[in-house]
Amino acid sequence: MLKWFKRANEKQQKEVEEAVEAANLGAANSDISEQADLEDADTAKLRRVHFVFRGQVQGVGFRWNARNCANDLGLLGWVRNEWDGSVTMELQGDSERIARFFTLFNQQYRHFQIDYVIDEKEDIPLRNDESEFKVIFS
Repeated sequence: MLKWFKRANEKQQKEVEEAVEAANLGAANSDISEQADLEDADTAKLRRVHFVFRGQVQGVGFRWNARNCANDLGLLGWVRNEWDGSVTMELQGDSERIARFFTLFNQQYRHFQIDYVIDEKEDIPLRNDESEFKVIFS
């Protein structure tokens, strides 16, 4: 139902773009077909980033969209809903793939934009015990 989706106004869209840029993850214009070129990431350039998203992030397919985009790009990590209405996510991969994640993720909402901000962003230690990106149910 479309009533679940609220169009973000220009100010809200700008806030999201600024949050992504502030996180040094500027969403580069990319074509989805270019993602196949990302198969051989240099492990020296890997990073793991912890995010907290706030806004219209629950009840809009946020976690499932994140999982699909991360798996398409070969990123590792997890995403989960929090009790306070936010969504927490950890992404692991090279910086280019993480930036492409946000481009691809936002493209999925091009017909019904959602209103969210990246409230927290922090680089954290890499994990070697994951083989995929998954949705965590808490």
